[in-house]
Amino acid sequence: MLEYQGWFVIRESFNERDESEEKLESIWKILKVLVGNINYNRKTEICQMKITNGDYKLMIAGMDNHKSFSWVELLQLLDWIATESKGSYGLLHFYDDEDKNGLDNHFQVIVLKKGKISFELDTFLSPYNPEVEE
Repeated sequence: MLEYQGWFVIRESFNERDESEEKLESIWKILKVLVGNINYNRKTEICQMKITNGDYKLMIAGMDNHKSFSWVELLQLLDWIATESKGSYGLLHFYDDEDKNGLDNHFQVIVLKKGKISFELDTFLSPYNPEVEE
């Protein structure tokens, strides 16, 4: 099973001197197209974009029996965000009980900040058994 949920604030820069409303709007338009092209299962996955109080937000959640191509597309989308809008930041928590690297009992976190993506271990819900289930 692959379970994930996350949020991202989309910003063009992480410092004020490089901010550009025009660039942000252009990034947002391209991001809408990219999100629309993800072949996600609308019954089990959510991918929403919203502007609230001047913040451009992307919210993602899903649960599937196995990793699918939409997971690969989602990771590619995060790479694009990191490259094209370096001021963006956010977290995507995920649990993959079929993880081949020994993390099948742990939540992991994809951290996006300052144009970089890192994979971290979650310390709040891991190990999954016994923290979430027994």
